[in-house]
Amino acid sequence: MTEEVATTQRGRHEPLSADELIRKLGAEKIVPVLRTLDPGQLRNQLDMALEAGFGIVEITATSPGWDDLLAEVSQDVSRAGLTLAAGTITTVEDAQKAIAAGAQFLVSPFGVPEVRALTRGRVVLIEGGLSPSEIAAASATNGIAKLFPASTAGVGHLRALRDVLPSCSIMPTGGITIENAPQWLSAGAVAVGMGGGLFRFTPRELRDFRLRIVESDNDEN
Repeated sequence: MTEEVATTQRGRHEPLSADELIRKLGAEKIVPVLRTLDPGQLRNQLDMALEAGFGIVEITATSPGWDDLLAEVSQDVSRAGLTLAAGTITTVEDAQKAIAAGAQFLVSPFGVPEVRALTRGRVVLIEGGLSPSEIAAASATNGIAKLFPASTAGVGHLRALRDVLPSCSIMPTGGITIENAPQWLSAGAVAVGMGGGLFRFTPRELRDFRLRIVESDNDEN
């Protein structure tokens, strides 16, 4: 696919700079991570997230039809305020598909040097890690890293990472629940990624949860 075609497909959703993305994550706090093996369910998850009012959604590349859905939403003028991410991007091929489909940033669960080289200067890539050295390496390009799997490490691990990497914006993902998400945010997460467990609730319950998180953060500030 040529660069001209890819630019046309991106439509109204332009990639964010690292600073813009950090501000957006800090304002939204919650990133719904859409992951399923059922294409119909993938759309249902998207609809639920949008109905609940989330301003960022991450559509994972392990879900059938992920790039088609991403491209569809990126061209929807009524969703111009929505920030679109492509998740579980571990190959150059998937990164190219994500960029062409309109992803405004990409997320990987671990370090992906080949993808990093492809995306540099084009779109922000959030790479994942667990140890301090992995998180430091992941954040070296854009100042943002994904802590994964978060539930394996625990909130105390995030606090320790923040102590030694205070300038790094860290987004924990993996096993985070509605009940413990506030603890992760209080420990210094710029935002948290939340997957399948999020969609056991109704859109109204999700909206109430999102509002509680945002209002709580505003109260602290």
